[in-house]
Amino acid sequence: MASLQKDERTGIYYLNVKLKNGKWRNHSLHTKDYAEAKQVLKQEQAREYDGRTSFFDRPKEILINEHIDTYLSGYCKANHSPRTLELETGALSKFKEFCQIRQAQNLSEISPDLLEGYKVWRREQKISASNINRHLTIIYAMITKAVSDEVLWSNPLKDRAGKNRVSRLKEERREILPLTKEDVKKLSDSADGLWKAIIIVTYLSGMRKSEVIFLKWSSIDFERRKIRVVNHEAFTTKTRKPRIIDTHPLAHEILCRMFPQRKGEYVFSRDGQPIASRLFSDEFDAIRKRAELKCNFHWLRHSFASNLNQNNESVQKIQVLLGHSKITTTELYLRNFRNDLQEAVGRIDVKGLEFSPEVAVS
Repeated sequence: MASLQKDERTGIYYLNVKLKNGKWRNHSLHTKDYAEAKQVLKQEQAREYDGRTSFFDRPKEILINEHIDTYLSGYCKANHSPRTLELETGALSKFKEFCQIRQAQNLSEISPDLLEGYKVWRREQKISASNINRHLTIIYAMITKAVSDEVLWSNPLKDRAGKNRVSRLKEERREILPLTKEDVKKLSDSADGLWKAIIIVTYLSGMRKSEVIFLKWSSIDFERRKIRVVNHEAFTTKTRKPRIIDTHPLAHEILCRMFPQRKGEYVFSRDGQPIASRLFSDEFDAIRKRAELKCNFHWLRHSFASNLNQNNESVQKIQVLLGHSKITTTELYLRNFRNDLQEAVGRIDVKGLEFSPEVAVS
């Protein structure tokens, strides 16, 4: 039966385990915390009870690069959408690059200090705090899966209470103001035919960028004037649930005009293929610069929510149309509309109230 042993000189705990060859091995747990060492002991005793191989009766080291490649090609590819897989691949590729710079080769070398260094390295590359935080989330998920798969015996990035040892960067949240009809016209006038259609249809449907990119003609019901946002072999919705969007008359007219000229199964495509996500963002960025606007493509989705809100539609209806799984997410979309708040305050009835400049204010 596995047992704990404390080195009285250093205070570090060791785990005594019996290997498959019958020999006993004394393995350092690299901790002076009894509760943490006890937790490892419980995990090892559970393996013995279930008849599983001892955690320590396996190759000593697992390479970071090999584990990341296995994680991406196996778990991520099987369980995540293509867009999410693309983000994970990009983030973990950068992490692999940094580990090579720091000469960290083994998975056991990942530590809070290593991730703090990664944050500094990415900051030096002028990467935004929000993007660095997304990368940290992806790295955390990879380590958590390694612990779940018993590749690591504990999570080096979490303390005993389960809290992250690596703090996130403070993000500068930019206020999102909805685009006006005039703003959308500027964008449309600065775009070519395909992008005119993308901008107006998105403004009138509130679809996400990935939903626009992977929208198929088979998902458009022209007779009932509806767009079905559904999962297919190349795309998975953010919530993994399908939804139906009622098509605005102008959006319906645009799609009807495009349909006879279609070149493939995707609605907004170049040569029948969906536009690559990075190219899509770059092309929109060029359009908004020509229009002399400071915004990104996602603002069109916020503007759709704003228009519904201004038409006094309920938050519940807006939630359904946007495809949010939680109503609190929808409320976040509606909280930044300063113009609406100003108008709301201005509608307060002040008839009968008077103010004289001579009134003293104490």
